Amino acid sequence: MGPSVKIAVVIVNWNGADCLPECLRSVAGQERRPDRVIVVDNGSTDATAQVICDLIHQDGRRVEFSPRNVLRRVLDAYEARGLKAVVAPEIE
Repeated sequence: MGPSVKIAVVIVNWNGADCLPECLRSVAGQERRPDRVIVVDNGSTDATAQVICDLIHQDGRRVEFSPRNVLRRVLDAYEARGLKAVVAPEIE
């Protein structure tokens, strides 16, 4: 595979919060890491949303587009402008 080939991994998940972290570590541990990993949640009722919201890169950096980190960026932007956002508990 040449360097111009892009690889995406799609993980379809349903109530797999216990397995999802190991699955993601396994994908990250491949010799050729994918360019993009997409997790499709299929209406889980377990802690899958929490797992996805707390994603971090292997080096500890936040995954900037995970829901919780997007919310953090929005809150930081409000604070930088001297505003205080009010966040409903079900969103935070």
